Amino acid sequence: MNDTENAGLNPLESEEATQDDDALPGDAEAAENGDDAADGGTEPDAEGDDNAPTPAALPEDHNPRDLPAYRSHKLVRAFRIDEQISLANGQRKLIQRDDSGDVLYEAVVDGAYIDKHKPRTGGYFVQYADNYKSWSPAEAFEDGYTRV
Repeated sequence: MNDTENAGLNPLESEEATQDDDALPGDAEAAENGDDAADGGTEPDAEGDDNAPTPAALPEDHNPRDLPAYRSHKLVRAFRIDEQISLANGQRKLIQRDDSGDVLYEAVVDGAYIDKHKPRTGGYFVQYADNYKSWSPAEAFEDGYTRV
């Protein structure tokens, strides 16, 4: 399963830790003591796993033990797809244009990429540090990444 397929599984509502009725036990005390648990660090779970992530903010109906929570820390290269052009041999050129219509970024992808990721205009072409290429819906990408 790639990162875009995981987008709907993220139980975090925001990147910032909040103190409210959904706070997990020990969060307020950890924040006062400067412990990492208050800002997405770890706390032991029922089985004593000292590496279980602590979600920062959860939906009201969320059970903290449903799924582990993760915060992205990856550096990726990406651009929003404005246009797609079909090429020979089942390839496709993905393009982002500037306001004047000139090409800013482009990537040529093969049929295997197209079949696997089904890129759509408005979403993002994403390339990871290990050269893995993916596609992400705009909302999921923009919620998970900040331009550097």
